[in-house]
Amino acid sequence: MRSFVNPYHNAATCMAATLGICFVFVGSVIQAGVLDIDFEPPTYTGGTFIASGITNSFNGEGGWDSRFDPNLQVSTTNVIAGTQSLYMTGNSYGVHDASGLGYVDGATYSVLLQPSTANSSDESIVQLGVCTTPGDSSTIQTVSYAIFQNGATSVYNGHTLVSAGASYSANDVLQVTETFNFTAGTFDLSIHDLTSNTTSTTPGNQFYNSFSAAAFNAGAAVGLVSQTSPNGNTVFDNVVVTGSAVPEPSSLALLFVAGLGLVVRRMRRNRAERT
Repeated sequence: MRSFVNPYHNAATCMAATLGICFVFVGSVIQAGVLDIDFEPPTYTGGTFIASGITNSFNGEGGWDSRFDPNLQVSTTNVIAGTQSLYMTGNSYGVHDASGLGYVDGATYSVLLQPSTANSSDESIVQLGVCTTPGDSSTIQTVSYAIFQNGATSVYNGHTLVSAGASYSANDVLQVTETFNFTAGTFDLSIHDLTSNTTSTTPGNQFYNSFSAAAFNAGAAVGLVSQTSPNGNTVFDNVVVTGSAVPEPSSLALLFVAGLGLVVRRMRRNRAERT
């Protein structure tokens, strides 16, 4: 099941009746938006689910699009979580919209993957990018870039490929988490091998292409890539992207003014009682 929580809504707040005052707090509040994809029914059915070729929009099953060959399947036999997982073979690239989640510092992107090592050149890749034209998947520019190849892990720090420190065996299940700092233009990478119960972290990686939190809110998209030989594959599952909850400045201002009014009212009441 895929759930997408709209991070924008109008809010109204009324103070306790015992204070004898009620004020309305109106404005847009950015809640913690979540994109949560587990490839489970009824949203996803078994078999190939993305049409051949580049479609440039997120209109495949469950909101996915294919950038390369359409070798993406929702499999009930190659499963790493739940009853179904995304199974990729050959040269495959699946992308999904992840915009509008209320991105601020501390936003995260996590995914489970199980890379095979049928050939030393086989690669599994986890990306997060930004569509410079929102909704047009052909305009994605990479921001974070983690690579899994032949038992070794690496990450792009800016445009420099460096070791991510972790090693794995073929068919290990890996929990990959990226945490974003838009102020610094960096992300921290954590790789937890669930099979061997080992963890490696690579902090402070510069964005591959620099984008602000506002750009992420407008056009963020996840990318899952499997570039393998005919006998190689990658299994993905539990794709989760989270924003963070922060009220807009206008809402904060309203809250401050309302709170100040309560303080003044209490001071006046106390003064009247003393006299």
